[in-house]
Order: sequence, then C-alpha cells, then structure tokens
Amino acid sequence: MQRAQVTYGDSHNEIIRLNPDLTEVQSIKINEKSGLSEFSGVAVIGDEVIVFDNASKSMKVFTKELEFVKPIAVPNDGTIRDMSSDKDGNLYVSDYSHGNVRVFNVNDAVNVRSFSGTVYPYGLCVSGEYVYMTNSNNHNIPVYNAATNKSVTTLSLSGSSPDAISSPRGMCVDADGFLYVCDRGNNRIQVF
Repeated sequence: MQRAQVTYGDSHNEIIRLNPDLTEVQSIKINEKSGLSEFSGVAVIGDEVIVFDNASKSMKVFTKELEFVKPIAVPNDGTIRDMSSDKDGNLYVSDYSHGNVRVFNVNDAVNVRSFSGTVYPYGLCVSGEYVYMTNSNNHNIPVYNAATNKSVTTLSLSGSSPDAISSPRGMCVDADGFLYVCDRGNNRIQVF
C-alpha cells in the first residue's frame, strides 16, 4: 500500500508537510507573510491545504507547496479546534465554544449543515461514512453518520489503563481503518 503525504499544524505555529517515510518536505512558519496568526485545524482537499485562523475568523487556502492562495470568509463566532474533509470536498469544522460541528462547502464557504450532541468537540476526523470527534472534557469519542448527522455510538474509554483515554485531542484514521487518537492526558497515541 502506498502512503500519502501528511500535512499538519504543530504547537510551534508551523504547518508541516511530511513524506510517507516521515521525512520533512516543507514547513511554513505562521507569520505576516502567510496571513495566519492563530491557526487551529488543517485539512487537505484536492491540491489545496485549508487552514482555519481563529484570530481573523477565516479560512486560508494554500497550495500543497504551502504558497498562500486566498482567504475564505466564513460565518463564525466560535472557537475552532480542528478540521477534516470528506470525499465530496466538504469541510467539517469543530466549533468548541458552541459544542457543534459545522459542514461547509469550501468553494463558497456556505454552511451546508451542522450537527451537535457532543459537549466540546476538539479533534475531528471524517473517514468514509463516519465523523469521529474527540470530546476532551468527557474523555470520549462520539461517532456520527456523516450523511445523516445522527449519532452512531460513543467510545467511552475514560481512564489511564492501556485501552483508555484521557483528554483526547487530535485524531485520524489510516487507510486500513485504524483510529489514531492523541491521548493528551496519558501522554501517548492510542490506536483503535
């Protein structure tokens, strides 16, 4: 199986692209040139890297080479923590302060739909027909059907045992269907 490049944001205010062997391809420091000052959430749609900037309450579009393309104004008065995209190019945004996930058409920034039910959505990942969220305050992972916005299940795994999580943050699903969760409270990555 061929692995894809990985694009992510780190705690040093950089957006980093890695090769499949995890060697760094490129990074961009958040500064005036990039138009970002307080980013949270990175998603890749096609050949574009979309970054949410909490300071300006807007999305910024970059090429895969991390060259700035344009801003996208979105209706937002919340605190965005993470973003993910689906196979149709819709952008899912976790709004921590309002306790919901909003879905945008990235071409025109129209809020297609939103759904709630998790108290504080932090990390977010769309994989196939499911939307996975980390609920950092309740130490669980709500799972929703992406098409219907209805809850499917909640992975309640609170604690410090080898199969538990505490204050989960970011997450992703790999090509084989494994769920990787940043288990912040236990200082580890959990794989389910």
